[in-house]
Amino acid sequence: MKGILHVEGAPCPFVVHGVQHIFDAPVPLKDWPACDTTSRVVVIARDIPKPDLEASLATLRLRPDPVALPEGVTVHRLEVPF
Repeated sequence: MKGILHVEGAPCPFVVHGVQHIFDAPVPLKDWPACDTTSRVVVIARDIPKPDLEASLATLRLRPDPVALPEGVTVHRLEVPF
C-alpha cells in the first residue's frame, strides 16, 4: 500500500508506505499545496474479496465519535514524533 493521506486537523498530509504487515512511519508533506486535500491510496493485492477490500478502505474514512467521559476519566494524547 502507498498513499497520501489527509488527516482532519493536521496541518499537512502524510505519505504512507506498507508491505504486508510492515509499515514505515508516516512522513509529513509540509510543502504540499494547502488547496489539495484529496487523499490517495494505491493497493497492490491479489486474492482479496472485493467486500473485504472495501471494508478496509472504509476504515480510512472513519472519524472518532465524540464520547462523554465518565467523571474522573482522563484521556492522554501522545504527540506524533515527526
